[in-house]
Amino acid sequence: MSDQRIAPHSAPHHAPRPAALSRARRWAALSVLTASLLVITMDMTILNIALPEMAAELHPTSDQQLWIIDVYSLVLAGLLVSFAAIADRWGRKRMLLLGYSIFGVASLLVLFATNAESVIAIRAILGIGGAMIMPITLSLIRVIFTDARERATALAIWAAVSGLGAAVGPLLGGLLLEYFSWHAAFLVNVPLMLTGVIAGIAILPESRVAHTGRWDFLAAALSLVGMTLLVWAIKTFGKEASLLVPEALVAFAAGAALLAWFVVRCLRSASPLLDLGLFRNRVFSAGAIAALGSTFAMIAALLLIAQWLQLVDGASPVEAGIRLFPIAITGALASLTAPVLARRIGARAVLAGGLGFAGV
Repeated sequence: MSDQRIAPHSAPHHAPRPAALSRARRWAALSVLTASLLVITMDMTILNIALPEMAAELHPTSDQQLWIIDVYSLVLAGLLVSFAAIADRWGRKRMLLLGYSIFGVASLLVLFATNAESVIAIRAILGIGGAMIMPITLSLIRVIFTDARERATALAIWAAVSGLGAAVGPLLGGLLLEYFSWHAAFLVNVPLMLTGVIAGIAILPESRVAHTGRWDFLAAALSLVGMTLLVWAIKTFGKEASLLVPEALVAFAAGAALLAWFVVRCLRSASPLLDLGLFRNRVFSAGAIAALGSTFAMIAALLLIAQWLQLVDGASPVEAGIRLFPIAITGALASLTAPVLARRIGARAVLAGGLGFAGV
């Protein structure tokens, strides 16, 4: 594959133009990227259905059950910024293929899991692989689709698949548990990641930033530790149903302080790990905040509803998955409709209307 070098935002005129891909290859590449995103988001919720059966076999404590669910997103969130920056330097395709490999191998390790601690470790490794995959799918879409209308459509499909994965997880988990053990919730990833590696090698172009500046190790550490502490504190507040948890308050304050230091360091750096200048754009900031709030609400609702359906309402795993599936369908349809509506009535109206409708 040709090595396409993309310059950073600060100096785009110094970047060689990437070789244009054919229309068929562009959309084939999008299929590979969105399929891998589907697996990553699916893994955030697939254990919501498998957890009761897993708990019956492994007998984890209540704390361990929370860690089995939470450690995946905790590690993923902490490493997103660092891995995206490394991919800019090392190569996005390389990083994506490495993420596929780690994700597939970690999923296979569940065959050797005999206790809750080993499952938690496997979920943490899956988070590392997921952090290598998720941001790179967006970066490569930006590189592959240079036409604005095509890129908008590609991003709408990406968003639809992202929402679809979170809701497909419980359905797929229910179907697998109907015929197999809870291990299948992990093993289903293995053939999907193997297919992703083969298709990625054949279809995806390589790209990296031409002039990235020096690697800021301190900023990377600040983002990792700060994000991890902050997310852990929030999860602890939720678990205890109280804000008066001393260790969580300390972790929250420390995480917020480290992230504030990270922000100041990035703003003052000539080669920031994360270009925070993007947040000066009110449209970008509003979209990011809306995406954060809506994703937070949907993931939390899926976890609670899945547990309630099985433990309180008596639904089987597959019945619980089917009952949650309408969320996936409506979310995907809304994501695909949003760009069309935005061109007609404006992005601001679509964003505000979507949030208002979801609140109702």
